[in-house]
Amino acid sequence: TIVAVDVSLSTSAPATWAELKRRATAAVAGAPAADLVGVVAFDDRGHLVVAPSADRDEARAAIDALVPGAGGTRYAAGVGAAVEALRGGRGRIVVVTDLQQGGWQGAERIDVPGGVDVSLAAVPAAPANLAVTAVRHDEGLTAVVQNYASGPRSAVARLRVDGELDIRA
Repeated sequence: TIVAVDVSLSTSAPATWAELKRRATAAVAGAPAADLVGVVAFDDRGHLVVAPSADRDEARAAIDALVPGAGGTRYAAGVGAAVEALRGGRGRIVVVTDLQQGGWQGAERIDVPGGVDVSLAAVPAAPANLAVTAVRHDEGLTAVVQNYASGPRSAVARLRVDGELDIRA
């Protein structure tokens, strides 16, 4: 069983993050006793945090140590990294996410081998969630920010290029 945990910016609301970690830990506990368990973290990139192992405490500790970052949600990155972690074998992937609708935009095809079951452990998105849904670079930089709250919001936006703060608006 590979637990793929969404660590994108949209999961950073405190209640969302707490519930996401609770469901990820429950996925480890719910894995069949004979399964090795691994952990993948993903945002716009996926990476193996804990290789499949019989040590469930290591998987739980890894989930507890995860923190949400500033990346966007890309389901293909998480599922792709989880498929790689299974090394072509049979198994189960549990994707723990807040179901950001933009997570499949621009997604490349992911081949999930036969014998691999993919399931979802979805947490409700924060009711006042903001999402960058498009960015265009021409003479300047234009970002489209979608407000999923019931009323107006104000926020500070920051652009980082290669990890360095470039613009603050």
